[in-house]
Amino acid sequence: MGHRAGRVVTIDGADAFFERLDTLVSAQADAQRPNPRSTELLVASAKKFFARPEFRIQLEELIGDEQRRIDQHVVAASGQPGAGWSDDLFISAVARYEARTEILARIFGILGRYGTGEESRTALDVILGLSVREAAGGFTALINLRTYPAVLLFYAYGIGLLKARRFEALFELLTAPINVGRDNSKAVVSHLYLATWEGMENDPWRLVHELKGPKTALSDHLHGVFQQWTSDYIFATNEFTSLFEHFELLATLAYITLASDKAGLQAALGGAGRDFLWTPIGRAAWHS
Repeated sequence: MGHRAGRVVTIDGADAFFERLDTLVSAQADAQRPNPRSTELLVASAKKFFARPEFRIQLEELIGDEQRRIDQHVVAASGQPGAGWSDDLFISAVARYEARTEILARIFGILGRYGTGEESRTALDVILGLSVREAAGGFTALINLRTYPAVLLFYAYGIGLLKARRFEALFELLTAPINVGRDNSKAVVSHLYLATWEGMENDPWRLVHELKGPKTALSDHLHGVFQQWTSDYIFATNEFTSLFEHFELLATLAYITLASDKAGLQAALGGAGRDFLWTPIGRAAWHS
């Protein structure tokens, strides 16, 4: 019965206490983060459903519910603020999108890590469904951010697949076609990966990074996000960074594979004054 016992909270004064409480509640509401306990409960429920074939429908329903919540948030967030631009607008929007996507991203990591292939169509359908939005007006950085949940789910499922060494399924994810409109198709890795993603236009991600302008700001930020979100299946803390960078390197190689043929690669290597091809790459670029 100890968990029901009362506890004495020492405060300096009622005014200071309630002002602090109001600040904390406002911060929680601003980020619109789910209650941590409900997040853990939903992720635990997904694990239970995933482990039992007879709960397949419940798992699909849980995933569908979370996808709808993300969609609803994207629609609600599409309205532009009446005031002028400020860096805090972007920083707050990023936090809200991550809060809305965390549950599904963690579930997708579990699907990738422990799946057998039957879940791949569901995962791809959700990622593809969230990866394209209709044109809209307003601040470019906020408009482009509407597909950020797809980026998060792409990374989540991909890192889980890599952890399980499911390389064939990972290549299928990286190269899956996305209809981006007007019968134009792009591979996932050419639409959602780092500098290929529309959200990298003018690189606003330096705003959320403490160094205010690193060349791999988005990759560094995602590294920080997934360091927390992969704890459901990566149990050795010293394993995560290697796995994250390995995933990004494989994505880079997949992009080169799709964007260039053998003749193009040979021409680039033999070109005078230009012996390279452009490709998106993450934080592993610093490991010379």
